[in-house]
Amino acid sequence: MAGDRVRDLAEFTGRWLEHQVGDRDARSPARARRLRFGGPDPRDLPTEEQGLALSALDSGRWKVEAGTSELISDGEGPAPSERLGLVSELRVRDWITAGGEVTLLGRAALRRWEESTAPG
Repeated sequence: MAGDRVRDLAEFTGRWLEHQVGDRDARSPARARRLRFGGPDPRDLPTEEQGLALSALDSGRWKVEAGTSELISDGEGPAPSERLGLVSELRVRDWITAGGEVTLLGRAALRRWEESTAPG
């Protein structure tokens, strides 16, 4: 289990670094925010997978298994994906707590995602 967490963190770090290096426009507002605050922008829009996970965690259909970075089903509906790093991504953005509860920032991110996917 500890190995899974280390692997998740390493994969997330690699993707984060690729994103940082790929952002070459020094005048970009997003880049300026990251440089000033030193982390993910709290106004980031969740990906489809992150939004679905936040929604399922917030509703109680899914939960994070204690002591792991694994999502498990705790109700009806589709089962969580098995993609490594998803829980770590949600945690590093402060969208969920270490125990898997959705934070205030996570609820705001979930609202942004819901608004971006709403018809119309």
